[in-house]
Amino acid sequence: MNATYHRLAALRDQPNATRHDRRAGGLETEHGEAIGRDPRSMTAADLQALGHAPAALTEVIRAKCLDCCCGSPYEVRRCISIDCPLWPFRMGTNPWRRPMPDDRRHALAERLRNRLASRPTPTNRGGSIVSEGAPATPLPETPAPAPIACSAGEKLEGPPGCVAFADATEQSESRPSHAAVKRSNG
Repeated sequence: MNATYHRLAALRDQPNATRHDRRAGGLETEHGEAIGRDPRSMTAADLQALGHAPAALTEVIRAKCLDCCCGSPYEVRRCISIDCPLWPFRMGTNPWRRPMPDDRRHALAERLRNRLASRPTPTNRGGSIVSEGAPATPLPETPAPAPIACSAGEKLEGPPGCVAFADATEQSESRPSHAAVKRSNG
């Protein structure tokens, strides 16, 4: 979906106190009322502290359309607010932009392929991600689960503290034991 929308939605989901502190940097007072600061007079660091990041205008418009439609791309596509100035841009593209000529598009695609091919990777660098003879990173040892007796008298392995295993000895006759269920399921 849209990265800008997700980033701003995550900021909206912060606790109120955190949101209030963050938003205070974007407000100023005029005639005793709080108003939004002029972003033209703010630094990039000020804008980033508010949760904004550089983005293409079409991406920002798409994020606003997703916000308007409760995050549903399905609803953005079917939007009927034809009078909205953002409506033509809602799909994340600029309908007024002239299509690029095929020869220029192919030349740019070839240039991108060449640039990507020239990047160092494990295969064209002459090496691999794993060094020969280097030890693997050791994993921390976890204790093995203790065997627990079921009502059928069998021992089963289970994670420590697991309720399904811990209550096995207290099961009633009407409910099958864990071992019986395990046998019947395969």
